[in-house]
Amino acid sequence: MIYRYAFEAVDRILKDLMKAVNPLLEEKPFGGKVVVFGGDFRQILPVVIKGNREDIVGSCLRRSILWMHVKLLTLKINMRLQCAKDQPDAAEQKEFAEWLLKVGEGRISTIRGLENNIIRLPNDIILPSQNINDLINFVYSNLTTNFNPQYLVKHAILTPKNIDVYTINTIIMDQFPGKAVKYLSADMIEEQANPKHQYPIEFLNSLTIGDLPPHKLSLKIGSPIILLRNLNPSDGLYNGTRLICCSFQKHVIEAEIITGKYAGLHTFIPRITLSPSNANLPFTLKRRQFPIQPAFAMTINKSQR
Repeated sequence: MIYRYAFEAVDRILKDLMKAVNPLLEEKPFGGKVVVFGGDFRQILPVVIKGNREDIVGSCLRRSILWMHVKLLTLKINMRLQCAKDQPDAAEQKEFAEWLLKVGEGRISTIRGLENNIIRLPNDIILPSQNINDLINFVYSNLTTNFNPQYLVKHAILTPKNIDVYTINTIIMDQFPGKAVKYLSADMIEEQANPKHQYPIEFLNSLTIGDLPPHKLSLKIGSPIILLRNLNPSDGLYNGTRLICCSFQKHVIEAEIITGKYAGLHTFIPRITLSPSNANLPFTLKRRQFPIQPAFAMTINKSQR
């Protein structure tokens, strides 16, 4: 979901443009233009780095002065269930969708109980063990014997934090069959106004930032990866595309797309220079690395792209 400041910026721009046509339009929301918003507050809220609950809620559109001018239209039909009504597990999907809707609308407290803001999940979606390896074995039960594209497309571990993604991917990659190939990044910082501030290269290599690949990229033939940048959207190479590694070269990685309408297409991924889009650093980091990371586990936000 987008920060409310983005909508307010568009509002100011349209007001400035439309007042040249009619000065009265400067007082109208969005300069008198009809704007359609799409989204669901029951899903992912804006990501506020190191923000607390108040910061996250305060960044939503509902906390904007524009919200008083919004007419709310509600969609009633779950189109995803409509497409899945002929599948064997259609009844199970419908039951789970109805439960999610109750959670989002705050009606779950009368059914399963709500104590201290903790929702009691149904027993059939809870893994009794607290061990991470038990979770990995549950999701990837046939990892060592069956790692074809169809198997990997249907299996993934989702987590809200990037640090958990790196930890889980590292554990699973060590268990994945085959010989690992390691690629190290070339890190540097942009020239600064104050040259007295020097940062050792070891420090730059140790930085782990959400939208950047790691300094040490460890991959194996057949392992799933996910793109972190838009390389060629017309050929299916956009941020969030999942692929499988086919071969490794010094400057490129050959991979096969396994999601979307371009599934089955082979492509080559080059090294590029990346900078974090939003990081609380006193300098601008530049990392030359393949714009990918392992995709055994991924963040919930990334999985919805």
